[in-house]
Amino acid sequence: MLKSNCIFEEEYLLLFMSLSNLELSILGKYIFYGEYRMEKLDIIKTLSKKLDTNYEWEELYVEYLKSLSENKLKEIENLINGKL
Repeated sequence: MLKSNCIFEEEYLLLFMSLSNLELSILGKYIFYGEYRMEKLDIIKTLSKKLDTNYEWEELYVEYLKSLSENKLKEIENLINGKL
């Protein structure tokens, strides 16, 4: 569904806002795989870098994450790293 180009910018935002931290972390595992496969993901550090994305939804997901509080980002990071 995310790759189908049937959702547009604001709709992606609404979709991401409706997802739980667990669901956001699953998307994060897909997008940040190269960042965390060798070591634990530091999501704040990763978001501060220029990330190569292949799809519009990935870019919008990253922008959405940048708008979240540090506490919420840490919760998502812990789920990605398997700490919860």
